Amino acid sequence: YGICQAELDCAMTELLLTPFSGKPGFLANLVMDTGRNEVIHSHCTAPTTMLGIGGPASPYIVRSHLETADGVSLQVLMPIAETVTVAKFEHARRLMISTGEVTGNVDSESGCRTQIRTRVKDARKMLAQFRTNVHRVVYYGDYTNVIEKMGRLMAFEIVHEM
Repeated sequence: YGICQAELDCAMTELLLTPFSGKPGFLANLVMDTGRNEVIHSHCTAPTTMLGIGGPASPYIVRSHLETADGVSLQVLMPIAETVTVAKFEHARRLMISTGEVTGNVDSESGCRTQIRTRVKDARKMLAQFRTNVHRVVYYGDYTNVIEKMGRLMAFEIVHEM
């Protein structure tokens, strides 16, 4: 598990979805690109095995950390043309979810080291309805139906973020 800035809601998300999916989560900042109908997910820390333990490791580039220019941060080149589920608990009673298709990795000197673009259903609507802070957790695979069932069983609300 990798959580930044004491982000309890994302820690809860990872505690629920990582063991269930068998895949690590990528905690990321979100940037909406309404012109391309995409969301950019970025952070300076990222797992190298997004398809699960035993799956292929992604290649990576060793770089410095963005904000400090000190130390080491990996730019992980994540798999493309895959569906992802993006989730985050909000105050333990509500789980926000969305899905998208990874369209590519982004290489930028002005952003966090690992960045992926995902095509979403409606980026403009997603931006207009956006709640809480910028962090979300990305999982490779579509877990929407199972998450909805978990919500009913565990009594938390599911909010679709487009």
